[in-house]
Amino acid sequence: MLGSRVRAPEGPLYKAASFTTCRFFYHLQAITLCDYQIFHKLCDLHNEDYKKLVGKETTYKTYSRYILTRNHLADFFASKYKSRDIILADISPKFVSDFYTFVRNNGDHSNNYSMKFVQRFRTIYNVALNNGWVSTDPFATFKFHFDKTERGCLTLEDVKMMLGKKMPSERLEAVRDVFVFSCWNTY
Repeated sequence: MLGSRVRAPEGPLYKAASFTTCRFFYHLQAITLCDYQIFHKLCDLHNEDYKKLVGKETTYKTYSRYILTRNHLADFFASKYKSRDIILADISPKFVSDFYTFVRNNGDHSNNYSMKFVQRFRTIYNVALNNGWVSTDPFATFKFHFDKTERGCLTLEDVKMMLGKKMPSERLEAVRDVFVFSCWNTY
């Protein structure tokens, strides 16, 4: 019943007075969480901003990895907390470790693959940290460790294929050209 009279809660934010229901909910919103203190909203904010950089400073593939990170986190919330979201203040160092374990065991992924998801999770979380929406860093005690991988040598065909590849930006073309130049000059 909009417009009906309700008694306002007692406390420092309210004087003991009658409010209309509409005004009561307006005041109640003032003390609720900021939208970006809810993790999926923060992910959406980060990913919208990151998408604007596709083709300029980053690739669509990297952007798609942030989307995949958000999906893995949503799956983790659903399996561990029976929810699709979490409040940022509830993210702890244990939460971060549990997420790493979840990604590692869910699909039998390697350490490096799982670490990259935790790294992207930290990048998203740092948006909230840098904006003052949270005050603690649950990643401070998490140890990032990547396993060394053996990379094979490029063949002449690989280098020629790289030269023929059309890059999405001039910056990536310059990076490719410098790389190919270094390949020709190392022997």
